[in-house]
Amino acid sequence: MNKVTQLFWPFLLLSAQVMCQDIDAYNPLRVIIKDSTLYEAILKDSIKVPAISSGLSVHYRPSKILKYPVRIALDPGHVASNWEEAKIEGHYIENKRENIKFYESELTMATALLLKERLEGNGFLVYMTRRWGEGAFGVSYTDWYKREFKRFAANDLTSGIIDSSKYQQLMKASKKEVFESYYRVLDIQERARKINLFKPDISLIIHYNASEFDSDKVNSAPITDFNYSVFFVPGGFTITELSSPTQEHDVFRLVSTNDLDRSIKLANYVSNEFEINFKVPSLTEQKAERWAQDIPWLNKYVSPTPNPFVLGRNLLLTRLIQGPLVYGEPFLQNNRYFITELNRKDLNVYGLKVSPLIQTAANSYYLGILRYLKEGKFSVIFE
Repeated sequence: MNKVTQLFWPFLLLSAQVMCQDIDAYNPLRVIIKDSTLYEAILKDSIKVPAISSGLSVHYRPSKILKYPVRIALDPGHVASNWEEAKIEGHYIENKRENIKFYESELTMATALLLKERLEGNGFLVYMTRRWGEGAFGVSYTDWYKREFKRFAANDLTSGIIDSSKYQQLMKASKKEVFESYYRVLDIQERARKINLFKPDISLIIHYNASEFDSDKVNSAPITDFNYSVFFVPGGFTITELSSPTQEHDVFRLVSTNDLDRSIKLANYVSNEFEINFKVPSLTEQKAERWAQDIPWLNKYVSPTPNPFVLGRNLLLTRLIQGPLVYGEPFLQNNRYFITELNRKDLNVYGLKVSPLIQTAANSYYLGILRYLKEGKFSVIFE
């Protein structure tokens, strides 16, 4: 650990309550206009935008609801587009006795598509990190493994990202092992890279949770009466995050800008909408000690916030994305009620047949976004 890290280390362990300047430090070219009269003048064309933005390029599209341009990035979690890939990922729910079978990637994609449709219908600019049937690299994992895997590994070996031992290990690994030990991180990094290029005002990382069980060892997903709702923001940093210059930089960005504070505010609004619509308790409202063994990250990699539904967790994607974000896991898929409801395929979302609960989830994200923008003193941004 270097001297700068040693100096700031006690500060890094604090839970998100940091002093931040009222600027987007990660993007100094942004011009923030807080005076609504200026905005109205721009709309009426009585003031030219270049006069305000000092010649910077301007990206403008009005919202029918909020009357100012907002860019939102949606990241539908996971990559599987069929059952084989879902089993490779390990993020699927199957209970043969109850005739239940679905996988998380399909649910997250349907949620993102519904949310994108509604946001764009009201004038928001929306970017999705992947399309259905693809990961962040624009192809399915199966196609990436067949066509791109060896090239990626060779390039990483040449550039020193991996050593010869890791390279040889990958060349001998199974398709599933390559996914778990190599592709998964590459895909996360590519999602973050794309989002940061888009420079969103809000990023939503869409997931659905499940109780901890090893899908490789369990023939049928256990059905549990336990349930909880949790929304993650960056936090819970450990010494591991400060072991490399890149990750250390991400942590210092978070404690020196208002990204973390705005993420918590966003997560507060989103979690409140899910609480209203789904009535699922927070993890901290449950007797968390009882479940510590079933939730291995709970006591090791989490920092609390004043909202029991919102926790700081040191997930790679939440560190890499710049700007306010929320990583949603609103309920357990294998909860006794939700597993039955999610197995219903009554809703058709661009060819994906999913549960009507997905529509409610998309609406909850949408209403949370609106509340954050309307009540959170969101600034108009021209770039």
